[in-house]
Amino acid sequence: MKDEALLRAIARSLQDLEDANELVVCAASTDRAASVIHDAVLAIVPRSDLAQDDLSAIRSLIFETVADKRFFDWEMPTLTGKTADDSAM
Repeated sequence: MKDEALLRAIARSLQDLEDANELVVCAASTDRAASVIHDAVLAIVPRSDLAQDDLSAIRSLIFETVADKRFFDWEMPTLTGKTADDSAM
């Protein structure tokens, strides 16, 4: 499946680089190069088409989690080496 916004961004970036004389595209257009780069990026970057309800649920979960001081005292020392009190300073 093609991500048209990503494909357009890659094609535009290739054209911008060529216009700036930083890249030489030896083809009539950047479409083929953009398509190959697009496919390579999508092969390694996880893609998740989340619905608005999913994004709202995730946002709520994050808000509830970080609003709870116990989260910081349980998880943050593992991630950052600091507790909630250390981070407040």
